[in-house]
Amino acid sequence: MTRALVFILCLIAALAPVRANAEPESPKPEAPQTPTAPPPPRDARAALDRAAAAYEYGDVRTLIDSAHLIVDGELAATSAERGEALALLGIGLALSGARAGAEAAFLERLRTDPRAKLDPTTTRPDIVALFENVRRQHEGELQRTAHERSGKRFVWNLLPPAGQIQNGDRGRALMIGGVELITLAGAITTTAVLRSWEKPGHQFGSHTDDARTLRTLNAVSVALLAVTVVVGIFDAVTRSE
Repeated sequence: MTRALVFILCLIAALAPVRANAEPESPKPEAPQTPTAPPPPRDARAALDRAAAAYEYGDVRTLIDSAHLIVDGELAATSAERGEALALLGIGLALSGARAGAEAAFLERLRTDPRAKLDPTTTRPDIVALFENVRRQHEGELQRTAHERSGKRFVWNLLPPAGQIQNGDRGRALMIGGVELITLAGAITTTAVLRSWEKPGHQFGSHTDDARTLRTLNAVSVALLAVTVVVGIFDAVTRSE
């Protein structure tokens, strides 16, 4: 009986490791890893790139946060970069439903550049309409701001093509200046020739027929010069901010 009990105990001891090896413990599930947040932008250009990418992918929160870094002065930026950030901030706020904040951002954008526009090919029509509505509501203020910042002088509008150059209309300046130069040269040249031919008593001797033709050319040159000057003044005044 004792031997049988000892045998049974030994058999149990021998089978215990086999059971442990046959039924290994199931591994514990790994804890989910928290995604690492991207580092903050190092400069204004990087913030604008991030905001533009967020806008493209519909990440409104990142769009607003990235634009705020520049608008709030946390990142040094040029006036152009700040203007771009204000436009993106206004778009982001409009997309999030914060209409009042969007209007404030758009107004500040227009104050930095009264000629600014939103690209209708990449911006929703309702947001473009909101931007233009802000422009209309504050048209008087924006015109005064533009005039104060331009440093322009009205007197230059009376001296075409100086007015066109002041307004930044280089093509118009070249056209008006070219016509003025040609007509002025024609008027001066015909006047000089007529005076060289003229004899006492306003006679032209053998050049009588030629003088008649030159007088016509002289009158046309002077008339065209006067018309060009008037058109240039009108153009400069109407296109001046």
